[in-house]
Amino acid sequence: MPRTPSSHVQQCAALICAYLSGDEVGCAVLRAESELTLRQWRESAIVLSATVMVLLAHVRGREPLDVLCVFVPERHEVFPGDRDAAEALAVIVYYHLHREILADEDVVVDLVPSLFDIAISAVAELAREWSRPAIEVARLLAVGAATYQRPVW
Repeated sequence: MPRTPSSHVQQCAALICAYLSGDEVGCAVLRAESELTLRQWRESAIVLSATVMVLLAHVRGREPLDVLCVFVPERHEVFPGDRDAAEALAVIVYYHLHREILADEDVVVDLVPSLFDIAISAVAELAREWSRPAIEVARLLAVGAATYQRPVW
């Protein structure tokens, strides 16, 4: 499977930064002018969500799966559409365990809205843990996304 380019993950992180800073125009531009396909948005959002959840687990001194299994994201309107948080969390768990993205035919609903809800909610929780503004955590995430390399096992 080809690796998810860091530029795709960085685009997702930039969208989260724009959202958290209240830049609705920036969000609209990042979504509308992006050359990412739905699959690329999904893959990048999975990588980003999994990364933030692992960081959150580390800060809390818990195992990532323990945090993932009880996580309840808030709804954020980065992407419109129906939500299926349980399915999105299951896809993140799969990625965390196997280090690969599920094939398109294994995903029956559009998970992008739910994946962004999870990523932004996790950023907000991480910000509370660190007593920092959420935008600072999101910017840190964007910097990390610029150097993202898909791990090879």
